Amino acid sequence: MIDKKQVEDLINISVSAVQDALNKTKNSKFSEELKQEIYSSTDDIQSIVNDILKSNGVLSESQYNELYDKVSALKFKTLEEENKNNFKKLGTYFAIGLVVIGSLWYLSRK
Repeated sequence: MIDKKQVEDLINISVSAVQDALNKTKNSKFSEELKQEIYSSTDDIQSIVNDILKSNGVLSESQYNELYDKVSALKFKTLEEENKNNFKKLGTYFAIGLVVIGSLWYLSRK
């Protein structure tokens, strides 16, 4: 069995990961497909946490591993999508910078 401290820590991490993921999906340009995956993952995590709370915090090794894996996958999905969005923004800024520099160079030649 897993000790109470580990269970509490995992529940706290799980709850914060679910809240963070839901906030990010509401306030970002995630694809609808990814939003549905995130919603499904958060439902699964919430179900496991509810089962843990119903059993007075008693958690088996397999439940612990399943919850940990689901939380890790949820965090990975949201971070991966954020990185894609940041990369797109960076590419846009880079292109705008090239246009500005090119325009300045062209205007200064004459």
